[in-house]
Amino acid sequence: MLKATTKKLQKKPVKSKPEMSMRVLHVDDDEDFLKCSKRFLEMQDSFQVETALSVKEALQKIRQKQYDVIVSDYQMPEASGLDLLKQLKKGGNDIPFILFTGKGREEVAIEALNLGADQYVNKIGKPEVIYSELTHIIKKVVKSKQAEKALQKSEENYRRLFENAPAVIVTMDLKGNVTSINKAAGQYGFKKDEFVGKNMRKFILKRYWPTVLKDLVQISRRKTVKSKIEIDTPKGNKIAKYNSSPIIIDNKVVGMQTILTDITEHEKLERQLKESEEKYRKQFEAAMDAIFLADAETGILVDCNRAATKLVGRKKSELIGKHQRILHPPEAIEDGFSITFKQHRKEKEAHLLEDYIITKDGKIRDVIINATTFELDGKRLLLATFRDVTNQKKVEEQLRRERETLELITSNIGAGLSIISKDYKILWANKFLKNVCGEDVKGKTCYSIYNDLGVICPGCGVKEIFETGKNHVVHEQSVPGLDGKRHWIEITANPIRDENGNIVAASELSVFLDERKQMEDELRAAENRYHAIFDKAPLGILIVDSTGIAVEFNEEAHRQLGYSREEFRKLTVADYEVVESAEEIKARMKKVLKTGKDRFETKHRTKTGEIRDVVNIVQLIELSGKKFFQVITQDITERKRAEEALKESEEKYRELLNGMNDTAWVIDLDGNFIDVNDAAVNVLGYSREELLSMGPKDLSKNLPEAEVKALIDNMPKDEIQVFEAIHFTKDGKQIPVEISSSLVTYKGKQAILSIARDIAERKKAREQLRQSEERYRTVFENTGTAMCILEEDKTISMINRRFQELSGYSPREVEGKKWTEFVTKDHLERMQRYHEIRRKRGRKAPTSYSFNFVDKKGQIRNCMITVNLIPRTKKSVASILDITESKKAAKALWAAEKKYRKTILSANVGIIGYSPEGKVKVLNPKMEQMTGFKGSEIPTLQDWFEKLYPNEEEKLKIRDKWLKKMSEEGEVKEGHAIITTKDGKRRNFLFNGVRLESGDSIAFAEDITERKEAEEKLNEIMNELVTINEKLGVVGRLTRHDARNKLSIIANNLYLAKQKLATNHSALEFLGDIESAIDQMEKIFDFARNYEMLGVEELSYMDVGKTVEEAIMLLSGMNGVMLVNKCKGLVVMADSLLRQLFYNLIDDTLKHGEKVSQIRVYYEEGEDQLKLVYEDDGVGIPEDEKEKIFGEGYGKGTGYGLYLIKKICEAYGWTIRETGEHGKGAQFTMTIPKTVKNGKLTYCFDNK
Repeated sequence: MLKATTKKLQKKPVKSKPEMSMRVLHVDDDEDFLKCSKRFLEMQDSFQVETALSVKEALQKIRQKQYDVIVSDYQMPEASGLDLLKQLKKGGNDIPFILFTGKGREEVAIEALNLGADQYVNKIGKPEVIYSELTHIIKKVVKSKQAEKALQKSEENYRRLFENAPAVIVTMDLKGNVTSINKAAGQYGFKKDEFVGKNMRKFILKRYWPTVLKDLVQISRRKTVKSKIEIDTPKGNKIAKYNSSPIIIDNKVVGMQTILTDITEHEKLERQLKESEEKYRKQFEAAMDAIFLADAETGILVDCNRAATKLVGRKKSELIGKHQRILHPPEAIEDGFSITFKQHRKEKEAHLLEDYIITKDGKIRDVIINATTFELDGKRLLLATFRDVTNQKKVEEQLRRERETLELITSNIGAGLSIISKDYKILWANKFLKNVCGEDVKGKTCYSIYNDLGVICPGCGVKEIFETGKNHVVHEQSVPGLDGKRHWIEITANPIRDENGNIVAASELSVFLDERKQMEDELRAAENRYHAIFDKAPLGILIVDSTGIAVEFNEEAHRQLGYSREEFRKLTVADYEVVESAEEIKARMKKVLKTGKDRFETKHRTKTGEIRDVVNIVQLIELSGKKFFQVITQDITERKRAEEALKESEEKYRELLNGMNDTAWVIDLDGNFIDVNDAAVNVLGYSREELLSMGPKDLSKNLPEAEVKALIDNMPKDEIQVFEAIHFTKDGKQIPVEISSSLVTYKGKQAILSIARDIAERKKAREQLRQSEERYRTVFENTGTAMCILEEDKTISMINRRFQELSGYSPREVEGKKWTEFVTKDHLERMQRYHEIRRKRGRKAPTSYSFNFVDKKGQIRNCMITVNLIPRTKKSVASILDITESKKAAKALWAAEKKYRKTILSANVGIIGYSPEGKVKVLNPKMEQMTGFKGSEIPTLQDWFEKLYPNEEEKLKIRDKWLKKMSEEGEVKEGHAIITTKDGKRRNFLFNGVRLESGDSIAFAEDITERKEAEEKLNEIMNELVTINEKLGVVGRLTRHDARNKLSIIANNLYLAKQKLATNHSALEFLGDIESAIDQMEKIFDFARNYEMLGVEELSYMDVGKTVEEAIMLLSGMNGVMLVNKCKGLVVMADSLLRQLFYNLIDDTLKHGEKVSQIRVYYEEGEDQLKLVYEDDGVGIPEDEKEKIFGEGYGKGTGYGLYLIKKICEAYGWTIRETGEHGKGAQFTMTIPKTVKNGKLTYCFDNK
């Protein structure tokens, strides 16, 4: 086994590529240890290690050189590792710092981490484990520091972007106070300091305040809002569109970021658009063509212009509201609509159809109809323009005859001839033109045939004739032919006039020009188009040769990587490609040479080193006989980030929904469930599939379906809708619920999120409260004593029947009276003082005492009153008992008191009794013996203090404290005082005193002088023992520290020696035994140190949750095990060994749990105890070992781990048991009693 381990250790790790060298400064006061450590670390290719024997030497080296990390011991002469850390932090040096020290330095490690150390590593243990961990941590902290600096640079870039953004960016808190604003605020005429620290409402016009306040509420709910406001600026009022999103820190909304865009001009344009619409209405009415507007579904006419009424010879009132078939003769009607109406209704885009209409007087008119459909306010309409072409038809017939003649003449002239109508349609074309442009040219517009245009050709001669009336226009034009080529032609246009001389059409004679000119123009146009696409394309386009060099590229290609054109020209693909190596790039090129194309995602490195995600589309092309790769590259970094953010957002939504204890669902606006959470499935008893086929109406059967629909239809936009209902579960159980609903966006559509909370307990509590109030009223009215409620201002606000009987007043007569009117003057001052004290100091005022009550007839009754404050109010409730008759019995009681006086006189403790006025009524013989004074020498309490406390300062202190306690609390418990006897001796007295119902007070005294002297002697002995223990502790710690250092050096050199020996060398077995002995010595040292600490520290309140976190910090890692800490806020009476307790438990789990994935630490509070539970999900502990594991020396290690834990628990007064189930995990339950013997709490919660 040892040989196999040695062979394994001798194998050096193979690295894929050398890492950058990390400069390490190792500080320790042991030179031999430093030598070994340097050898170990430099066995790693990436470390250059320098050493220093003291803090002073380390600081000198740090001033002379730069290091990537400092590894330092704690305990060194002159200055410690913490002193080095403090000096570095004080000087502003943030170099990563690792504390590399022995076990037993947990407090030091915690302090170091709090001072800013990056890590703590225990240097005691097996060298290969220690230095493997140290190597890993050095790399981790160095890379972390590099990442931190990169983040700072990123934040600096954000700040620069924030400041230089063209739009105004404002950050605010949730009250609307501006915390920052960029310099773009200048576009509104503001300076930055005019905004920062002020509330945005100062700048916003008041009518927008409600909108802004609503948006602030939405922001606090983590929603993004958009709206517009009007701002009062030095440049006048400006309208701004804003987009606000929440600023979230530590998962809490702390403010918002708002981007303001000036839309003043946009608003102005909208007003102009409105004015334009008004102008359109005027143009609609003034149009020369007839325009009809009809409902596309029903065919009912809803509007028409003046030309329309003129065309059909009907008034507008005769047309509006009538069916469109009124415009057409019967033979043009099909299925109740005109045939052309049906055709137009089917088509999505406008197109022309020929038809004819019938006028009111029965005449038929030829028309061309151009119609299109559109939606307005949810209704589909059809807009049709009718052009009367009756006269044009007649002219066309005349022209047809003329065309036949022309066709005969022009059939063989070798030129194109056509006749163009005033709407630019080809009425006729000769055969030559048809051969060039196609047989189907008739009826099409000339510009669509000649130039494939949707508008009239630029420089059109026919247009010039129609507009100017010229008789002859010649121009050149390029037209497409049937052969797919464009031909340059010379077009001669001439007007065609009717008998009145009006131009009704035009003729075009087309003569084809030189073919070469046509080809040159086509070539030039193609080149211009290519360069326009190539140079201005938003994507990077490169022409790459077989060596990876871009021989041609556009602006975007080098701009998106941050290079200038000259810099980029010198690069190959391998210079900025991140994912593929040079060989992989060549392999991909070979693949494209075979397949001709490729598409793939990769990563490119920019000039600044930033990594960007890109997608490349590669096409093999051939130029001048050579093959090249045309690469189109698109930056998809932001898209990738957006996809990740969307995924994360959806996961958080699902976690939030399913993490609720309340049932929750999402409802579409038709009242169907489209999503439900786990709680809904568990509580209602339906499967998820069943619920998704249901709706609210299926659960709230007590609500009519119409009411459910009304709740959905009337959902407020910006508020939460709250109502109560009853849910019926699958098994018929009824659950009263309170439902909170709000509008949300779910998968891009508006929906309703509803959360239903079970209010059965709340309803039960309401009923209990009602019953409680009834019981209180019954008790108040039917108690055997007079009861009243007293307000803070002494007014009586309520009385019962007994009070009416005692006072002789009715409730109406008592109303408004103060209780002082019912008290005799001799008791009034005292009772008023109690009244004030009770409200200022709570229960410290007497609750029961006697007084004289004055009734309506002026008669005085002796009464006993009991008064208490009503909780959480300044009111008090008083119960008054008439004891007039019982006073008569007082005399009999006095006789009984005489009998007991003898008992007081013979008591073995000193007794003094005195009246409220301070007159000493009793001073028993024991008190006379203890003080040396006779009763006649101390007639008053004043004499008592004068004689027993001759020191004026001491007398005043004791007297005031005694009298204050007796007057406020009515008793004194275990009051300590040093009195001076008559013969001048100083004696320690322990007093207990109480005020009697009669108003007299009595005090008992015990002389504890000898006991005190014994206690002081015992304290001296204990202090000597503490001093001896401290000395032994110092010697033990120093011995362990030095011995451990030397053991580490031995272990390190053993490891290095084994590296030099052959794997089968006979000495390896002996070296292994030495290693085992060193390991056992380390564990014995650990146990000795911890056992030595038992009972040394004074117990104090420790935060359990924080202590668990500190224990984790001391571990080198959790090996992927998740720790669930449910003890935050729990505070227990313990000491620093509590951290060691959790450390040992977690360490045992990681070493021996085998299959552990989770550790849980939690607590369960009982009536008089608390159970603190530690459990894991590992292999657990067999039943027959559950008691043995706590025994000394039992276990897989030293056998002291759990033994020490048990001793720590016993020192705290706790018990510990293993309560887990074998095969399911270990569980240690520590039972903590609520109080210790002195009554002090052993645990509490920081929120209480």
